Parts: sequence; C-alpha cells; structure tokens
Amino acid sequence: MLRARPHLHYAPVPGGVYLAGARAELVLRGSDALFTVADACVPLLEDGASEDDLVAALGTERARPAVRHVVAQLRRHDLLLDEERFTVPAPPAPVRERHPEVLAHLEAVSDDPYAAFARLRAAVVVLAGPGEAVEPAARSLRRNAVGEVRAGGAGTDPAGADVVLLCLTTRPGAPGEDGLDAAAAALERTLAAGAPVVPLLLDDRAVLAGPAVRDATGAAAWRGAARRVLSRAGAGVGSEGRPVADALGGALSAGLLLDEIAGVGEPGAAHVVHGPDLADERVVVPGVAAPWPTGPQVLRDAHDGAAPDEDEGLAAAEELTGRWTGPVELLPGTDLLQLPLALRLAQVEVAGETVVGAGDDQRAATLAAVLEALRTGVRHDGPGDGPEEEVPDGVPPYGAPPRGVAAAGTTRGRWLLDAALRVLAADARPVPEPGDDPVAEAGPQAARLRDAYVATGAPPPQAGLLRVPGVDWVLARLADPATGVELGSAWGVDAAAAVTDALAAALVPRLVPEAHLVPGTRTDALVRADDATVAALAKQVIAVALADALRFEGRRHRDPVLGDGRIWSGAVRARPLHEDDAPAGARDEEDRP
Repeated sequence: MLRARPHLHYAPVPGGVYLAGARAELVLRGSDALFTVADACVPLLEDGASEDDLVAALGTERARPAVRHVVAQLRRHDLLLDEERFTVPAPPAPVRERHPEVLAHLEAVSDDPYAAFARLRAAVVVLAGPGEAVEPAARSLRRNAVGEVRAGGAGTDPAGADVVLLCLTTRPGAPGEDGLDAAAAALERTLAAGAPVVPLLLDDRAVLAGPAVRDATGAAAWRGAARRVLSRAGAGVGSEGRPVADALGGALSAGLLLDEIAGVGEPGAAHVVHGPDLADERVVVPGVAAPWPTGPQVLRDAHDGAAPDEDEGLAAAEELTGRWTGPVELLPGTDLLQLPLALRLAQVEVAGETVVGAGDDQRAATLAAVLEALRTGVRHDGPGDGPEEEVPDGVPPYGAPPRGVAAAGTTRGRWLLDAALRVLAADARPVPEPGDDPVAEAGPQAARLRDAYVATGAPPPQAGLLRVPGVDWVLARLADPATGVELGSAWGVDAAAAVTDALAAALVPRLVPEAHLVPGTRTDALVRADDATVAALAKQVIAVALADALRFEGRRHRDPVLGDGRIWSGAVRARPLHEDDAPAGARDEEDRP
C-alpha cells in the first residue's frame, strides 16, 4: 500500500509538475502528461492506494511507467510514508478522531510518526510562568495528546519533567548590559534538573519563544539570540500589547514543546513576536546544537573544496546579517556614492562600530562589508576557541612573537591566507623596475579611482610595487607624495589588480570618514581569485613560511547564535614550527588552501 505524507501539494509547470510536502519539494519534467498523472494519483495516495489503483485511475495500462516514475520520485524525496520502518502501529480510529491535527503533523515530518505520538501521550511537561503565557500553552498541549501537563508559576519544580517551558523576563538596571543576567541564571538552574527547556522571554520590546535548550552551549546561544532580538526590536510590543503577545508566545512555545518531545523539531527553531501589530517571525538559532571547533587550523592542512560562486558567497554573507540572529547588521547607505566604487556599510554587534566594504558592484561590496565586520568582531570578541587573549588592532611584523591577526575568508584556506598576506606584507621588498607610473599602467578603473581620490581635494597618491621573495602576488602601496604617509595598500594577482585595490583602499576613508577601517593590507583579491590561483598562492606562502621555520595557524571564531556558518573568521598567527613537524610534507603536491 502506498500512502503520501499529509500536506502533499502539486501544481502544473511547463513540461512537468511541481510537488511539495513538509519535508521536500521537487519538479518533475519531461511531459505535460506528468501533471495529469499527479492529478489522478495524489488524491488517491492521501488515503492509501496500490500501484494498480493508480493505473486504473488513469484508465490505461500504458500509464504504468509514468505512475512508477512519479511514485519513485515521491519515495526518493521522502514524500511517501514508509510503513515498513514504523515501530508502533497506527492508533485506533477513536484516538485519531480526537487528535487529527497532531497525527497529521507527525505523519508529515516523522519517520516513525506513531512512536512519536506514543511519546507525546507518555510525556510529562512542566510549564513555569505567568498565566497569560502558560494557559494557552497548556491548552494546546492537552489538545494534542500530551500525557501530563503541570502548569504553575515561576517557581514550579521541574523535577520529573520530560521537557520544561520556562518563562523569563529582563530586569532593567540589573547587572549586565542587556538585563539578561537573571534570566540566563534561571535557565541554567532549570537545565540542571536534566530536562530540555524551551525558554519563553517576555519583554515589552519583543517576545522570544524558544529555541529548545539542552546544555550550556544552548544556553549561551539563547542568551546571544535574546540580546540581539531585544536590541533590534524597534518600536517594540509595548506594555499594552503584552498580554496578547505573551499568550501568542505561549501558544508558539507549545508547538516547540510538542516537536521537542516527538523528536521532530528543527534544532534552534524559535519565534519572535514583535512590533505593535504582534507579527510572528520564525527564526533559527543553529548555535544551540553546533559543536565548538576543536584545535588549530593550519594552512598546510587547509584542504578546501571549491570556493563559493558569487551567489553562494552572498548567500553565506546574508546568513550573518539576519535581523534577529546575525552578528552583522547591513546599513542602507543609500546616500553613498556608488561610482567608481560601490560601497556598503555594516554595523558590528560586539564592537558597536560601523565598517565599510567596497567592490565593483553592490554584491561585491556587501560581501566585503561582511568580511570586514567579521574581522572587527574577532578583534573585539577574542581570537577563537583557544585561550582568550588580545587580538591587536595592527598586524605584527613577520617573524615577531605570535599574536592574533584578525582575518576572514569565504573558505578555510582563504581565511588563513587573508592573515598570511597581511603578515607577509611587512617582509615585502620593492620591485626592481616598477615602471614610470604604476597607476596609469593599471588600467581604466585605476584611473577612475585616482580621479575620484583627487576630486576629494587630495594630491595624486604615489604608488609603489613590492613583492615577497617566493610569492608571485604583488603588493601595491600608496603614499602621500608630500609626507610619505601610507594611504592604502593591497595585494593582487598582478600589479594592475594590486594598484586598483590599493586605490580603492585609499579612497574609502575619503568618502566615508566615519567608518572604522580594519588595519592592515587589503586582500580583496582573495575573494575574486579562482581556486587554482589561490592553491598556487597557498603553496608559495607555505614554502616561504617553512623556510623561516614558521607556519600559519588559526583558531576559528564561533558565533554563539549561528555557530560556525559558511564564512570562516578568527585570529591567525605565524607560529614557530614544532620539532615534530615535517616541513617537507607541507610542500607536497596534495597540499591545498
């Protein structure tokens, strides 16, 4: 017998059919007849049918191959119930009639829905908090077959519970800048009882339901998420909206409790109730379940896959800029000039500073701004998963005692190289014959950037080209012709690219003087370079460091709310090689960034 998971939807598309359920969606293409097959089969699959039943509904045996194709794709995408995997039989009809909604939900998302339903019926749930929030949660849990619901005030004992709803509030003026100290301590005390906790933060600024928390890592993620939600709530719920907001938060928490008991919840799922109209926005806090990174990352060990393309890189950056959960807030900047250089401003949560990213267009500028924000965050929030120590503003000289260089990149290798290039800049030597005018020789974009720089009232900068022996990339430095003060520097795959990026680095503070600039040489070329170019650079950098008995080693910075994410950041150091290191192995052909 074939049976579809509940809530399977379908619609025609050119040359095929679109199918979607709670767990997946797909498009089958090949013929418009596929929609005819789905239109006949999906309604029958809702109640259960055999292959013969589906073929009969289409009225011809010639439809069997198409039926088998559609069924196979539904099974492959987990849109059919696999009853052979069930460990508990379906409940009797009277039980199904009493609890149709929760059973349909479990059948839509669970691999063993009736075992999950049995857990609900056997569960003990403790609800601790004010009646405005607790009572809606209790009604929802009882309606959805939870075995025992103990509702009480803030001091309700969580002993014996399978899961706990804990209502929390902030205390204005309490120790701690966000007023969350007491709430976080209450969460930790409740966790000590041994059961998962769904915290429900009730505040005039916003109501935060969830995410479910199991341990200290989850508690830290909750606190980070709560701080971000409260600081970005804008107009807020207001005291007059609180009773309804609290009730809505309780009802939303009940859904999180049900999923936690049933084992079908998405880790980190939560809801934010915000604004005078009490809008509900679902968010995810991956940090509640993300493991902390362990051990250092070494450039010789950084075997990267393919770097993200422009769309993937921008999507990875946008994960870090979510309104409620991201550590970086992108600012509109609609009044900024966008030619000859696109600019994007970003606010760094931990630093309270505004940084600026630059690029050929807004997409590139946005990614650059996020990378700048992450570097700034590393400087202010510690070096990574190792012992806390200061990450300085500047870049230490190459070969100096190891200190952290704040770095970021779209892959692990590019993150490590971001720092390595900044450090190696101190060892760069002038190119013997740089040419008469490196800016004029760099091309039309460099000329436009120089003209824009001069238009700000500054004299044309003087450009110098440098190289590190053994590294093919070029370093360009711009200086004030009168004082010799450095105006900007950048690495590039060649002189033209380096000079162009250095001009951009010099122009940005003239256009946006209020923005914080991360110290050190620009490495934007790492984002644009292809994998082969970066791999070749990494091999050269590794060899240069090994010749000086050094290696570049970093510790990844972990955001408590989002976890690791797809973009790498953290402090990177040039460390002396250990006696048991094998320098020759780092030069092997298989080593890649």
